Amino acid sequence: MLRKITCSDINLEMTYGTSIYIEIDIFKFTKEMDAKYIVVESENQGNYEILDEITLDQDITTHEELREKAVKWLFDKVVIE
Repeated sequence: MLRKITCSDINLEMTYGTSIYIEIDIFKFTKEMDAKYIVVESENQGNYEILDEITLDQDITTHEELREKAVKWLFDKVVIE
């Protein structure tokens, strides 16, 4: 970056977060720490497109739990020709 950005006001309040994600082929499943859903994205030439949001009945905190939800979503939503 070669120049400074000009703004009239700035809020220095910071938020931090943690997410877990897994990628299965072209699909990426992401769960943010405070979110009650999983974001499902599809990758196409380096660009991701949101396909779906999976609403959760109970929180997911591990990659194994996320993997189980991701595989279930794949079997329910993806047709392999």
